[in-house]
Amino acid sequence: MGINSTQLIAIGVVAVLVVAGAAFILVNHNDDDDGGWDGKTVIDAIGNEVSLKEAPNRIASTTVTATEYICQLGYRNALVGATVNAGVYDVDNEVIGIDMDLDYPKTIKEDLESGKIIGVEKTTNWSVESVAATNPDLVLVGQDSAEKNPAYLDQFKSLDIVVYVISNGSTWDEIFTNYRNLGKLLSAEDRANKIIEDIDRADDLLMDAVSGMGTGLKVAKICYCYGKYYVYDTTPILETMLSTGATNAIPIDVNYTTITPENIAQADPDIIIFDDMSTGLDWADVIADWKADPVMGNIDCIKNDSFYCFEAGAFRSTNYNTAHYLEGEALVLTLMFNEQLDVDVPNILTDGNWKSYLAWFEELVE
Repeated sequence: MGINSTQLIAIGVVAVLVVAGAAFILVNHNDDDDGGWDGKTVIDAIGNEVSLKEAPNRIASTTVTATEYICQLGYRNALVGATVNAGVYDVDNEVIGIDMDLDYPKTIKEDLESGKIIGVEKTTNWSVESVAATNPDLVLVGQDSAEKNPAYLDQFKSLDIVVYVISNGSTWDEIFTNYRNLGKLLSAEDRANKIIEDIDRADDLLMDAVSGMGTGLKVAKICYCYGKYYVYDTTPILETMLSTGATNAIPIDVNYTTITPENIAQADPDIIIFDDMSTGLDWADVIADWKADPVMGNIDCIKNDSFYCFEAGAFRSTNYNTAHYLEGEALVLTLMFNEQLDVDVPNILTDGNWKSYLAWFEELVE
C-alpha cells in the first residue's frame, strides 16, 4: 500500500517530536547510573562539600529564609517540612523590583496548619528527629544552628540525609552566594541568576536615588523591649543606614549591650529606628512616655519626631536575607530621607501600612 502526502506529514511530525523528546532528555539529564540528574557539587556556608545524586523530591527547611530560597528556586512542591515561627510567612508573593513570581505564597502557613507540610518546630528549637520525621532527601540548615550544634550535621549524615548550610549574612554578596550555590546544587541556575540580576538592578536604582543624602548624619538602630534599650554591633537596618554615608551614633565593640536613655542623649543621633523584637509593644503609649520623660523627651530627634518604631511586619521586612530585603532596604531609606523623597511617614510603621510608603520605590524600578 502506498503512503499519501497526509501520512508523510504525520510521520514527519512524529519523527520531529521523537527527536525533540530525545533532545530534551539529553539536555536535561546525564547518561550515568544515577538516573540522569545533573546536580552539581557546591561548598556551603561552613565549608562543607555538598552534592546531590538526583533531583530532591522531599526538602525540609529549618529556617524561614531557607524556605523562601526553596520556593523561589522552583521547589515549592518538594517542600515537606518547615519551621513554624508565628507570622513569618505573612509576606507578599511579589517583591518590588523583582520581575518574576517568587512562588512564596502565604499558603505555606495553611499547608503547615493542614499537615501537608510538617512543622519541625521553631527555628531556634528544631531537632534532628523532628526534621528526619519528614523523610527528606535534602535539608537546609541555617549557619547559626550548624555552628552552634555541629553534631546535628553528623546525625543527618548517619541517616544518609544530605544537608546544605545557608549563610546567615545580610549583605547582598552573601545573599547572592546563597542563590548561586543553591541554584547550582538544584540545577536552577537560570532562576537564581534572574533573581540576582533583578535585585542588582533595583538596588542600584535605589542607592543612586539617595546618593550622598546620608553624609553627616548620625544614626542609631535601637531595640526597645522588656523595658530596656539594646544596641548591636551590626544589624541589616544599621548596615543599610551606614551604606548611605551616615555614621553610627552608638558604636560598640561587643555583639550587643544594653544602654540607658542618658547614653542615647549623649550620643544625640539625628535619626533613630526602634524595634521591639516583635514583642507587640503599644508604640503609641511608649512614645507618649518618651515625650514626657525628662531625658528621652529632651533628645532632639525625639522632640523633632525624627524617630521611627517598627511593628512586627515592618521589622520582619528588614530581616529576610533574601530578595525580600529589597523592600526592607527601601523602607529604611524612606525613613531616613522622607523629606528629600517627598514621602510623609508616621513615627509608627504598622503591619498594615509600612509597604504603602514604598510607592516611590515601585515607580523608580518600573
